[in-house]
Amino acid sequence: MGHWVKINYERNVYVVDLERVSAFAFTPNGRLSFYLPEGGTHMILNQQGHPEAFQQVMDYVEKSTGHTLP
Repeated sequence: MGHWVKINYERNVYVVDLERVSAFAFTPNGRLSFYLPEGGTHMILNQQGHPEAFQQVMDYVEKSTGHTLP
């Protein structure tokens, strides 16, 4: 069963199954980025611009990998 999250990004609404995302990147400046499967859309989230989506994705990454990100 997938872990779904709804993200408002650049005037579009995306419903993303995070289990289908192959990789997440977290940069030192607090940005979280990933590519959407099948669509090739590159998303960049930060706490200021997308607080709810950012936290949901961070929680998923921490839960699925067991690593706590700064």
